[in-house]
Amino acid sequence: NEIERIVQYAKNANENRLVVKYAPIAARHAAAVGSHIEAAKLFLTAIEYSEGNDPDQLVGFYQAYSYECYLTNQVKNAIIYESKALMIWQEKNQTEQIGNSLRFLSRLWWFDGNSEEAENFGRRAIDILQPLSSCSAKAMAFSNMSQLKMFSEKIAECIEWGTKAIEIAREINDDETLCHALNNVGASQCKVQALEETGKMYLIESLDIALKNSFHEHAARAYSNISFTYVESKEYVMALEFLQKGIAYCQERDLDSSKNYQLYLKSRILLETGKWNEAVAVAENLLENQD
Repeated sequence: NEIERIVQYAKNANENRLVVKYAPIAARHAAAVGSHIEAAKLFLTAIEYSEGNDPDQLVGFYQAYSYECYLTNQVKNAIIYESKALMIWQEKNQTEQIGNSLRFLSRLWWFDGNSEEAENFGRRAIDILQPLSSCSAKAMAFSNMSQLKMFSEKIAECIEWGTKAIEIAREINDDETLCHALNNVGASQCKVQALEETGKMYLIESLDIALKNSFHEHAARAYSNISFTYVESKEYVMALEFLQKGIAYCQERDLDSSKNYQLYLKSRILLETGKWNEAVAVAENLLENQD
């Protein structure tokens, strides 16, 4: 598009100031239309061409780049740049931003396979944000803790933290946190027979909110958790229906982190339904991919 061409010309002409001005605009546009790999490259370009003397500007670039790396399964880079952002927020003593950064690092460390660090950062985020009045950062920190409890099968704690997040999100009309928290609580409720129907309703509501608002990450998560729930209860037809939609959704938007997880679920269904060779093919394909 037009803006990306400007960025290209500016790079070739060594017009650093213009690159720094237009690369983030092009990156945000790319992210909005689901070109998350392109968005990551453009935010990195903005960082590389910054003179490094404006922390206010850099912290925004660091966080935006980190988020795009997270979506596209470049988790190590995401951790490095979110950590740089955290240092700037700490120097500025910005409580809400510090808490939000700690919360996102918790998510990233979990994705990197380190649940201990994930719990540690998640707890630190809550300690900092809990005294604040209702705000998105606080609600999201509660929802993140709910998500961590969901992963470790601590159902009561997941529902408790998630319900707190839902209450704040509804109070301040924060659709993004609402759909994140509904997803966690719904997924956990599905593991309790008496709560299963409510759980499925929550998951579908989460997906609806995400699709309506183009929350790419949250829609992908909803597809994943709905599919997982149906796999667990061996409702394979329903699971495959949501997986097909989910994988297509993720592929169209470079959401490789979620797409890989959904492909694992597909492999598991193939295994459990006796299509062993196909199951192996999907799993091997995933393992051959270095990312």
